[in-house]
Amino acid sequence: MDKMNIFTLADVKAEGKAIAFVYGNRDIAAKNKNNKKSSLTECSMNLVPMLLVEGKKAVEDGCKLIQPDGSEIPDSASNSYYVVVDGQHRYTAAMELMKDAKEKEVDPAITDEQLYFYLDYSGRNTKELLSITNIESAKWAATDYAKGAVLLNPADELIQFINKYVQKKMPISVISIYLYGKKDTLTNKHLAASLSSGSLDIKSEARLEFAKAILPRLQRLLPFSFYRTRYCADAINDALNLKGTQNSQVVIDVLKKLEYRDLEEVGNLKGEEAQSKFFEILKDKINSAA
Repeated sequence: MDKMNIFTLADVKAEGKAIAFVYGNRDIAAKNKNNKKSSLTECSMNLVPMLLVEGKKAVEDGCKLIQPDGSEIPDSASNSYYVVVDGQHRYTAAMELMKDAKEKEVDPAITDEQLYFYLDYSGRNTKELLSITNIESAKWAATDYAKGAVLLNPADELIQFINKYVQKKMPISVISIYLYGKKDTLTNKHLAASLSSGSLDIKSEARLEFAKAILPRLQRLLPFSFYRTRYCADAINDALNLKGTQNSQVVIDVLKKLEYRDLEEVGNLKGEEAQSKFFEILKDKINSAA
């Protein structure tokens, strides 16, 4: 029976290579990292080996490499690195444990000989591997997926828009309503898939220009605590359906003419009451503009 090789950080260094991360992969979360520290300290090893790819392959697959500290690695140096696809938190936790032990002049909880890796054997594109492993491992937040998607697809205007509002803590389901009229058309899985495919497979359906026009206006007119909710998004969607999505400019024009004082009562309500009042105001303005 053929078995895959497991090797250590000591082996990597003996080969004259180092460990790199992929630019745009998940940020290091302190809570997750600290949990890994506890596990590494208790076991004096990582029980699950980290998944690596050759640095040259990662670059050929369209990835940009960075040092674990975030500094850039030129593509020409990619041959000198193995790249972590799954295991950034474990690796970072191990490095911090080693650094702390060195500073305190005590025996480390884990050493280079106790940090284990294996090379990808699937042959898949590195971006696709990132997408798959990120879904199957510890859950990412929408902010992680969106940031990764925009960094790996910087020219995609739709992904940039989604990332902008996700980073403002607007739920992905609400962004989905503004863009598509339904809460489950855009999901974390779509963002994860874009890490490998290079774009969203639901891109053509998006009402991007409409969303780009109304959200900045809603931000000026309403409290964020309301316009980030499905209640506001549903009210907008219902108003849009009054004249049909092909006449979206009508809704945009109405919002442009509204003043903060016109919606002050909406801001004082919550949930479905706020939604109903907001839609009522929009409906009256749309009908009077006809």
